[in-house]
Amino acid sequence: MALGFPFTPPCLTGFFALSAWCAMRRLALVATTTPWGLRRAIEELGDALYPRDPGVIAEADEGAGSTIYVLSILEPWVAFRLVVAEPPAYVKRLVPAEHVLMPGEDWVGEVVEAIVPRLGCEREVWIEVKPRGYFVADNERTAAKRLAEALRLRGVHARRRSRLVLKVEDTRYGIAVALLEGRIDRISFWRERRLMG
Repeated sequence: MALGFPFTPPCLTGFFALSAWCAMRRLALVATTTPWGLRRAIEELGDALYPRDPGVIAEADEGAGSTIYVLSILEPWVAFRLVVAEPPAYVKRLVPAEHVLMPGEDWVGEVVEAIVPRLGCEREVWIEVKPRGYFVADNERTAAKRLAEALRLRGVHARRRSRLVLKVEDTRYGIAVALLEGRIDRISFWRERRLMG
């Protein structure tokens, strides 16, 4: 059973028109939730983005349990800010897909090439990899070690207490890569901030 939050404009009918309309959308966000909150999390994400993108698609990954992909015409950081402005109750983690790579055999090299220019003068980063078997066959620990070694060769060190976190999400749309400050991908961070503020 496919769970999703698609809004198809009534003016588009037929397979080819629908395919062309969906092709304009790209992976904007990768979200995780609990298995029992999947349907509600999809609704929350769709509701948050619908006013700015009526064609938003939030869909569950059949193979990765509690993972949701959000396809949108919005830029990833715009979509991220819209969602966290009213922190959803059922979404646990939310990662903007800054870069979506379609890697070949050397996914590590492609991630390093995409992210090193963004680091600027920063020489420390923490690495979190979520492999799901699409492009990254390693487990989390092995994948993070491989990435840390490749970054070390470029003068960037993996440090747990770093200000920046490199998020690598293996999805069916490619490898989504984002460079985040601290733990802003955790929705609990935004809920606490809203309560204090």
